[in-house]
Amino acid sequence: MTPAQEKTRRHLVGNTQTRTEPYESAIEALRSVLAEGSQSPQYMVRKIDGLQDPQFVPKKAAAMRTLVLKETAVIINGDGQIKVGGDYNSAGETISIDRAIFKQSRAAQAGMGLEFWPHLAPKFAGKEGLMYTEEQPKAFAVVNPSDLALIPDDADIQESPIPIFLADIDRHNQKSYGVRYKLTRRQMLMRGERQTAAELMTAIVTGLSRVVDKIAVAAILANNPTTFSLAKAAESGVRYKDLRGLVGTNGDGAFCGSDNELKVLPFNLNGWQAGGIPAELTPVTSKTIVGQFDRALAVLGTDMSILVSRLNKNGDVNVEAWLGVDVVAPNAGRFWLVQHLGA
Repeated sequence: MTPAQEKTRRHLVGNTQTRTEPYESAIEALRSVLAEGSQSPQYMVRKIDGLQDPQFVPKKAAAMRTLVLKETAVIINGDGQIKVGGDYNSAGETISIDRAIFKQSRAAQAGMGLEFWPHLAPKFAGKEGLMYTEEQPKAFAVVNPSDLALIPDDADIQESPIPIFLADIDRHNQKSYGVRYKLTRRQMLMRGERQTAAELMTAIVTGLSRVVDKIAVAAILANNPTTFSLAKAAESGVRYKDLRGLVGTNGDGAFCGSDNELKVLPFNLNGWQAGGIPAELTPVTSKTIVGQFDRALAVLGTDMSILVSRLNKNGDVNVEAWLGVDVVAPNAGRFWLVQHLGA
């Protein structure tokens, strides 16, 4: 959250900032904050004891909503796509926003996990019972098999490094990712407030899924993975069936199998393509990555903030949405690159 966003949030607390209720519709939450923000005055009225006339206190002409990802709902169809048009009660599965992000993320569908930032537990100190918050420590652990060796007669067991790789999940490492749209009152009237909210929410949630993929790929590439080979995969201990691929914009190593599914094949057998590693396309990189994606974890903030600021008397608004995201990959030894060109 930027300093300007934090200042606005603090300014709106208790006035025009609210949190979503459990299982509230994300689309309805966005529709209501759009309506409130487009009509928001630049002042609030306060009654002060002892004064006959009310006081008009200047404020930002805006409304803010905090969407709790685990509790705010969207409807998806059978393919995991968010339903935009039609009746809200039409057929479809109701899931929380975090699950929608998970279903839309290519890296998550390849096996990457999804977690939230540690809970800030309230604590009380001193005789006065002053309350403060304390972050509960949290880490993502990757555990490899121990390398047990034969013990010679009359010999001690040799010390081995502990095969556990840890990455701390620290909210101080999180980075905020956001987007801002300008929306005119005419656009809202022509499309309808609810339809506009549905389309914006779809764009925001799918955009968050793409951010998760972009950060995941960046975390993997930062460890300079080498070129894939079956020998390297075998040496790492990964099972072949646990491998998945993300095919970037160069299309390296990609082909469509006889089952009409996208595959990555990092080798050719006398010109014939056989088998292959299940894969999916992604626009967030030009490279093709093959690996065991459950060795990485996406960490999300618990809340997504939406700020709607009125721009003029017509009711035109700026819509801003942001969320904290990070990806940790403590052991990148099970990710590789595919170099040669596919179809």
